[in-house]
Amino acid sequence: SRAATLAVVTALPAELANLSTRADSGLGADVLIGGFVVRTGPSRILARSVGPGLAPLGVTGFLSDPHIELLTGSGTTLATNDNWDAPSIAPVASSVGAFGFSPGSRDAALISTVQPGPHVVVASAADRSSTGNTLIEIYDTRTSAGVLTNLSARARVPAGDGTLIAGFVVRGNAAMTVLIRAIGPALTSLGVPAALPSTRLSLVHNGETLFTNSRWALAGNALAIREAARQTGAFALVPGSADSALLVTLPPGAYTAVLDSPTGAGGVALVEVYEVR
Repeated sequence: SRAATLAVVTALPAELANLSTRADSGLGADVLIGGFVVRTGPSRILARSVGPGLAPLGVTGFLSDPHIELLTGSGTTLATNDNWDAPSIAPVASSVGAFGFSPGSRDAALISTVQPGPHVVVASAADRSSTGNTLIEIYDTRTSAGVLTNLSARARVPAGDGTLIAGFVVRGNAAMTVLIRAIGPALTSLGVPAALPSTRLSLVHNGETLFTNSRWALAGNALAIREAARQTGAFALVPGSADSALLVTLPPGAYTAVLDSPTGAGGVALVEVYEVR
């Protein structure tokens, strides 16, 4: 046969894990929506909608009785939950390092095996009439072949000091390049009303702000950002828009992407995290 090349790899490939997003979950179209994509194979995931569980973390104004719904990207409901089931959820949550819930709390959680492709998690009030701060968490339980490949979260950012927060973990022994975007104005062309007129994006690690951007086209690597969006399948941004983006290579660890308004305005916004390969 023709000559073959043998490579010895000493580092585990990097992958995204433990995706989360926190914001106010409102009513109707203003509920907190988290999206994720699975590649390579089925993935057994733990998804949680946390309200009362935020109290011990010092969060006030949380949703008192959250509900969670897991859907395919085409809108088919796969699973729902109102109040979490301790015997089935607690051992899995502990195995992936998720913080525990108080016995009898009204937080919501479910475990489901999902197929490759896009999926959506919706966090809303169980009574459909309450609002409050909510945390969506999506964990890969590491018991199946699937890998989480990107995260998105959409919510209404309150005026003033309102934020939309997305957390993610780079897992493995190698660095990973990620495209992170904070979308406001571009949502208007997608038919989303009352979009945030401008965004600011900050990437935080261990309490330190590593990078910031408030207009993606003014970034020094704007051409690379546009190419990364094309490569990952993200919709294109208008060069002069007030949307924000970062293209960065990160070592393993936990990171937080914070979206806010540089002017203190309010509106609907979207934060996205894509792996770039």
